[in-house]
Amino acid sequence: MKAKRRFNIWLWVLLCVPCLLASCDHDVHDGEDEGGLSVSLTWADEADQGTEVNDVKLWIFNADDGSLVEEKHYGSAQEVASQRFALPVGHYQILAATNLIEPFFIGEATRATLNMNQLMFGLSNPSASPDHAYYGVTDIGIDKSNVNYITKNEMRHILAELTIFIKGVPDNFAMIGKVLNVATGL
Repeated sequence: MKAKRRFNIWLWVLLCVPCLLASCDHDVHDGEDEGGLSVSLTWADEADQGTEVNDVKLWIFNADDGSLVEEKHYGSAQEVASQRFALPVGHYQILAATNLIEPFFIGEATRATLNMNQLMFGLSNPSASPDHAYYGVTDIGIDKSNVNYITKNEMRHILAELTIFIKGVPDNFAMIGKVLNVATGL
């Protein structure tokens, strides 16, 4: 019995050693000497946590003059978090949008220089869409160089959602509703 127990312990040790050796032992930003900004996406509404994010667009604007500093496109929230932006000292606005795939769209003004106020998120078909797109805007001031900044960008629904709860409704009850003045863009 004692030999079997000892064998089981060694078996577990031998099984766990390869897992420990294969684990990650470095930070995604190792080797980057200067500081920078990393962006983390979080959910403003707890009900949205766990939402699959497979398309992220990120814009960084100079908050003083509104000019575009960076524009990136990522496949996931993890890719966004692993990116570090080397930004000079200044005040910035970070705009992130996720899941902006059909029927949602991004409309931009036709001027050559993009400004944050020229972006428009919309829905090509105003009928109800089962999927949601999200956006978040964050202000951050970078006041020192060679410092790592991490900012959380709270994501919210691009278009409003209407939920109606009615209690004590008899069986076979049907309700028809109509929403007027529906927004098709933000």
